Amino acid sequence: MDLFGSHRPRMLDIQAEYGLKPPQFFALQALDEPVPMSSVANILRCDRSAVTWITDRLEERGYVERR
Repeated sequence: MDLFGSHRPRMLDIQAEYGLKPPQFFALQALDEPVPMSSVANILRCDRSAVTWITDRLEERGYVERR
């Protein structure tokens, strides 16, 4: 928690700079390589439908590409 707390201001700055919501930011952090959306849901500990929404928003901005 100390590490997260100390980097939180920088994370918030990056999110704001790119117009990202926290779930979008965390999804991008989870993508070192192409993975199924179900894997992203597991990493983020959320429902698959939420990952669909996140992916749609990231794809609209050109940050991710579905294959």
